[in-house]
Amino acid sequence: MQDNSRLPIGFLSDERVLWHGNPVPNKSLKNAEKPFLIFGGAILLLTLILILIKEIKVVLIGCLPIIVICLAIAGTYFFFEYKRKQTFFIVTDRRIIRSEGIFSKKLYDVKYRQVENVVLKYNSRSRLGEIMIKLNGIKFNKENPDEIRFGTIENVVTVYNLIQKQLSEYKGKV
Repeated sequence: MQDNSRLPIGFLSDERVLWHGNPVPNKSLKNAEKPFLIFGGAILLLTLILILIKEIKVVLIGCLPIIVICLAIAGTYFFFEYKRKQTFFIVTDRRIIRSEGIFSKKLYDVKYRQVENVVLKYNSRSRLGEIMIKLNGIKFNKENPDEIRFGTIENVVTVYNLIQKQLSEYKGKV
C-alpha cells in the first residue's frame, strides 16, 4: 500500500492512487556542484584571510561581489530543487493529477473522459521520459492550453501503460 499522506491533495473516499511521483533531478546540475563548491570555497577562504589581515577594502571591492554572486547561484539552485520536490504527478483510478508550485499551488485535475490522446517521449539512453496528455476541450493555461505534461520521470513506460490501461477501462464502460 502506498503512503498518500505526503501528497498535496485529498482524494475521494473510493478513489485509489495507482501511481505517484516527482520529476527526476537534473543530472547536469549535480555535476556542476563540485567546481562551484571548490570555487566558492576558495573565495570564502580568501575573504576570511583578507579579513584576518585587516584588508577590508580589498574584501569589499573584490570578494564581496563574488560571494554575493555565489550565494545567488546557490539560492537559485536550491529554489528550483525545492520546486521540483513540490511537483507531483498522480494517476488514480478516476483521474490524472498534476500539482505544482511553492507559494501558490496549481492543480491540474483531468478525468479520463476528458483525455483525447496520450503521447510518450522516451530516452532509452537515460531511461527517462515524458508523457503528454492531450485533452479535448479543456484549456488550462496559456503555455500548454490543451495538455498536461509529466516531465522527466522514471519508469515512464510503466506509467504510460498504466494510463493507457485506465483509458481503455474507461472507454469500455461508456
